[in-house]
Amino acid sequence: MGLRGAYFAIATLAAAALMQLVTLNWQSLTGGTFGFPIFFLIIPPVDLYYGALALAAIATLLVYVISRNSLGLAFEAIRENEDVARASGVYPRGFKSLAFGLSGAIMGPVGGLFALSAHYIDPSSAFNLLYNLQIILMVVVGGRGKVFGPVVVAIFFAWV
Repeated sequence: MGLRGAYFAIATLAAAALMQLVTLNWQSLTGGTFGFPIFFLIIPPVDLYYGALALAAIATLLVYVISRNSLGLAFEAIRENEDVARASGVYPRGFKSLAFGLSGAIMGPVGGLFALSAHYIDPSSAFNLLYNLQIILMVVVGGRGKVFGPVVVAIFFAWV
């Protein structure tokens, strides 16, 4: 977590690419290139839609609440200038780890819904570079540090 800015984004994308290679080659667990079908749980599309809507609302509310308290101020200080934040008593490594964990906790259920909607999962769809780049683009276009900007851009991406 010692990386900053674009280097952190590149390292995260590299980690996703590495995980794709690991899951492609760990055939006993993941099915390799064949993946595995998910037939044991069929959920109607309307229920998946409402599940995704609920997850999006929860994530947006969580980000909004965090942005309005001292944790959000710490994240903002780190975003603006890590050295100044450190001098102010905000330790970037711990807060970056927390942010990384929170984003993973949000994206885990989203990935589960994705697998359920596709009725199939394989390493190429789970670690798709295009999806990762779309998420980064939504944040960049919607505005770093903004709550609702990326949400509006995500709705636009889904609509287009």
